[in-house]
Amino acid sequence: MPDGWLVSFERRHRILFYRHGLSGTPERIDLPQGFTRQPDNGGVEALVRLADGRLLMLSEEGGSDDLGWGWIGEPGAWKRLSYRRTGLFRPTSAAVLPNGDVLVLERSFTLVGGVASRLVRLKAADLRPGAVLEGTELFALRPPLLVDNYEGLTVQKRRDGRLVAYILSDDNFNPLQATLLMAILLPD
Repeated sequence: MPDGWLVSFERRHRILFYRHGLSGTPERIDLPQGFTRQPDNGGVEALVRLADGRLLMLSEEGGSDDLGWGWIGEPGAWKRLSYRRTGLFRPTSAAVLPNGDVLVLERSFTLVGGVASRLVRLKAADLRPGAVLEGTELFALRPPLLVDNYEGLTVQKRRDGRLVAYILSDDNFNPLQATLLMAILLPD
């Protein structure tokens, strides 16, 4: 946020606002109806401030197999929307693009198939209450490419104007996982 950090927590689902840096005393954010009913380790991982100042929140596991829970708005004025899931992919992070579209990082995991990640683009015009958001795939990471538990995303503009998505994996203190940073040059 322009004046601090919003942080979403799972298990005891909540969003805290850190106005004076992440070490300061946080303020609780008013939650949308149904927010605390998300699965323990499957709450909002994708939380992003849109170009118009509203917030978009996407639940990793809440909802059905094909439609995940989402909310758009601001504290005290939340509206529900849905996020169309593709296979086992679930949203783990999001970033706003300069034109107002949203890039969503998704991850899938199975014991047999392992880990895969992908980036999808949501059109700004589709970001409205009641919508069923369905992204267009821009990039996919599957074995034998370098895959891991990618959960962080940011987008930066290069000097030549091209956009680069940076994705970050979390090792969860697990020796079978790694902390990786990958740069992906986005299509024009």
